[in-house]
Amino acid sequence: MISSGVFWAIVIVSFLMSKGFSKGEVFQFIGGYYILTVLLEYPTGVIGDYFSHKLSVISGYLLLASGMFYLTVFSQSVFGVALFYLIYALGGSLVSGSNTALLHTVSQDFKKDLAQVKFYSVLMSAFGFSFGAWLASFDLNYPFYLTGILFVLSAIILLSIQMKQRKNKQENLFLASREGLKYFLQKKIVFKLVTVSALTGAFFYNLKWLYNALFLELGLDIKYGGMVAGVALLFVSLGIIFYQKKKSKYFTLNLLLMWLVIAMLLMGATKYFLLSLLGVLLINFIRGILSTKLTVEINKIIRDENRASILSLKSLLLKLTASAIVFVTGFVLNRWSFFVLMLLLSLIVGGSSLLVLSKVRLNRGYKK
Repeated sequence: MISSGVFWAIVIVSFLMSKGFSKGEVFQFIGGYYILTVLLEYPTGVIGDYFSHKLSVISGYLLLASGMFYLTVFSQSVFGVALFYLIYALGGSLVSGSNTALLHTVSQDFKKDLAQVKFYSVLMSAFGFSFGAWLASFDLNYPFYLTGILFVLSAIILLSIQMKQRKNKQENLFLASREGLKYFLQKKIVFKLVTVSALTGAFFYNLKWLYNALFLELGLDIKYGGMVAGVALLFVSLGIIFYQKKKSKYFTLNLLLMWLVIAMLLMGATKYFLLSLLGVLLINFIRGILSTKLTVEINKIIRDENRASILSLKSLLLKLTASAIVFVTGFVLNRWSFFVLMLLLSLIVGGSSLLVLSKVRLNRGYKK
């Protein structure tokens, strides 16, 4: 939860633009980062399953911390920024998948514990966005310093936790990799739920970059933009609470996706300031319900020995889609309006998810 304080994400576009890069170049860097995570996601997930989820997460946190400090020194050149994203992609991939698998291992009530972790993580992210934007008003380096310190602290705390060593059933790393991929492809319900989770997650994952473009179009100062992003994340927490109270049973996945499409269109209506901000809040409320619900359902049906691998495959698909979204974002914003971008994304994300989900509903073995 401490590591969720990503104070730098809300200011990365402004930070790199202050170093002489254009907005389009910044989004190209981000798109390249996503491609790197796609390449690294599954191998690092297999490593977590084969060796240790705990070791994988700790190593990832330390790499993420080193990336934060590195960027503040070597951000003037294309090579320097590219190397930062390589470090950050490797660190993030080692954490991704293994962190949820680790929680599942130590948890007595995964559904409850996952919701609580997501709730407090969102609160920390909300604080990170708001406080990070405020810190950046003094010095754009400060958010990176603070994030790096928190990653180190997270690694130290996790290192102090005692866990029983898990025995791996596979003879070697390559067999573990093949087995995880085989399970993913043959288990249709897993494949379909993971696909929907990846599609919607890709949009949610990109929100922190889309906020920069939105606030620039709305003419919001970065300090106030950070406050809006922080408040929006509080609505993710409200969505998680809504899910915890089991009120989400009245919302089918189809209905949630339809509301998501509406909210995306509202967010894109930048000619109407308050309407656009209402869309941001609604998107984040839906995010809290939808992402938690999908994560719980996926973890219910996957087996322990492939858990981190499958979750890493989900992240792989998510970031592959996120990479495409980032490149589309840069292309569209250089030619058309923010509304056109959101209209296009609502069709890609919402339409595709509804199509996949309609096929899932035909499977009697799956209950929402």
